[in-house]
Amino acid sequence: MSPRSTQAKAWVAKTAKDAGFGAGWMVVALFFLFWSVPVFGTFLIAGLSSWWPVWLSAIVVFGIMIVITAVFALLGLLRFRRLTRRENPGQAVARDVKIVKDVADEF
Repeated sequence: MSPRSTQAKAWVAKTAKDAGFGAGWMVVALFFLFWSVPVFGTFLIAGLSSWWPVWLSAIVVFGIMIVITAVFALLGLLRFRRLTRRENPGQAVARDVKIVKDVADEF
């Protein structure tokens, strides 16, 4: 094996290890973020309950969360629709090859 091959393997191994640890830390961060959302909701309900009854505070916070969820779902749906309008590169290449073959057949 050449020294460059060994260096490349070492680089790939170190990069994969760093990426794995980085992904693991991101999973841990997402875990804590996931559990912080209900805590924040509870905080909002407790804060609003100083002016309103607890049941009304809970319904208002739930309604706000549903509206926020609907807005983000709509934004995601619009983004996915944009994907379906894009031309697939594989289809574009196949169409170009067909055009070139048709032109070549004419001559």
